[in-house]
Amino acid sequence: MLLLLIGFGSDSNKGNKSTKLTVNETFVTNDKGVATISGKTSPDYGVNIDNAKQTAADSDGKFSFEYNLKGNSKKSLRLEVSKDYDDNTKKSKLIYVKPSKKFLANRESLAQESSRAAVASKSQRKAASESSESQKKAESEKAKVESEQASDITRLSEKPTDEQSAILTQLANQTFSKKYPYKGSKIHTILGNIQPWTKDGNVWFAKYEATIANAFNAKRDATLEIRITPLSRDSGNVSFEDY
Repeated sequence: MLLLLIGFGSDSNKGNKSTKLTVNETFVTNDKGVATISGKTSPDYGVNIDNAKQTAADSDGKFSFEYNLKGNSKKSLRLEVSKDYDDNTKKSKLIYVKPSKKFLANRESLAQESSRAAVASKSQRKAASESSESQKKAESEKAKVESEQASDITRLSEKPTDEQSAILTQLANQTFSKKYPYKGSKIHTILGNIQPWTKDGNVWFAKYEATIANAFNAKRDATLEIRITPLSRDSGNVSFEDY
């Protein structure tokens, strides 16, 4: 009778039986998340973690290196030793790096501090934005008021604004065309300005050269005195005196 024996080995420690490898299964980090991994293997063997070289054993086979844990969870690593990466000398073991309670507490503290800083920063940005919006609104309201005042002919002065002058001239032309309706009648507002608009008591006053035509198409040159009594910001009673 032929007896066939089949054995099942653990994956936690595999490789060449002649290669020595003694290492703990679990390592715990310090408060900064760094674990010191140490063990013993064959003299001068290289030590890798997940195929990344970490260090080399000394002449007594001792090795030690630091591993920086990322995250809050236990990490499994494949530690492998070999002589000059020779597959015939390789041996490996599955080890674990576990976060310490102090490390987890520090990470929680940093997370809370970061969260508070983020909230504070957000509050500061919001306050700055609201302040900026408030300032813009105030400036817009101020500009609107100034614009309205600049075009309000009820605000009499020795020298009107350009907006006030434009409104006064428009009122004068509108009334002139009604009082002197015949073709050829015209106020020479550009080249015939004798006295620019100014305050005269409670009215606006200006003096222009004008051409006045009658029903028989006869024209005469005249000096035209214009007085406007403001009724609202853009309206008023207009009177003329020509000579």
